[in-house]
Order: sequence, then C-alpha cells, then structure tokens
Amino acid sequence: MRRVPLVPLLVSMITPGITPAPAADLCLGPSSSGQILTFDCPPIPEAYPTNWLGYDTVADPCRSGVTSDCLHTEGFIWTISSSDEDPFVNTGPLSGFPSLYLWFYCADFPIPGGIAAAEFDLVGSIDVLAFTHLNGFLNAGGPRTLLLAVGGCPRGPVVAGSILVNAATA
Repeated sequence: MRRVPLVPLLVSMITPGITPAPAADLCLGPSSSGQILTFDCPPIPEAYPTNWLGYDTVADPCRSGVTSDCLHTEGFIWTISSSDEDPFVNTGPLSGFPSLYLWFYCADFPIPGGIAAAEFDLVGSIDVLAFTHLNGFLNAGGPRTLLLAVGGCPRGPVVAGSILVNAATA
C-alpha cells in the first residue's frame, strides 16, 4: 500500500487563488399576482398558507415555514429536491444539465382535502431551462412561472414535475 504524504496533500487543497464555488439557489417566489398560492379541492376551493423548501448548491436552502414533519406545519408544503424519491434532498452540487424535482409534500390542518391548484414562480440564481409536469399535474404557465392544476385531490407526497436546469450557472 502506497502512503501519500499528508502535508503536501493539505497544501494542495488550500492553494491561494482557489475559491470554493459560490452558492446557487432555486426557491419558490410570488407569481405575477404577487403571492404564492395553493388551493384545496372543492366543494369550495380556498387559498391556504403555502410553505416551501428550496434548493441550494452549498448551504442551507431557502425556505418559508417548513419543518420536516408535516404535523407541525399548517397549510401546504412544497419542496425542490435533487431526488425523485426523497423530497428532502435540498442541498448539493450540480453538474451538466440535471433535473431537480418539485414535490407537493403534504397538506395539513386546517385543510380538509388535498390540492387542486397552485400558482408561484421559481426564482433564484439557478438557470431553469424547462419544467415537465408529472403524476397528473398540469402546468398552464412557463418553466419559471408555474400555474399548476391536478385532479384527484392528492395529499402528497408526490412529484409534481421535473425542473431541467443548467448547472453551469449554479
């Protein structure tokens, strides 16, 4: 087994002039209506509080009102994750042209049913190239200006869509 001297290795890791990549993020933001809206299912659809957890390439992601436990958050919860199996993979480096995933995580008290529609923008320094709706969700907006609708009143967790991004900007 070959031994690598530790001191030269450490010196090469902290060479002056090399700086870590700056953080890049993708968050939920107000739509052109000036709000982040999520509507429950009929008989009388109402807008409820919308909580969210974004994505960051380096540190803690942007957020508004989210806990990892739906039982401690009122209203709807959305997350942006790099995983299509786990809504809470919200931090990590990106390369190439990866997909991030928009999750409708849950609907909690005082909401009697699931989700019917939502309207918000994707904001931040990560360049969004496309949004592809999934699992029965439809998007009548653009890649960054989402106007989502879904049938069946899902309560989550479910992936609402994939977000193709350009990691060169991240």
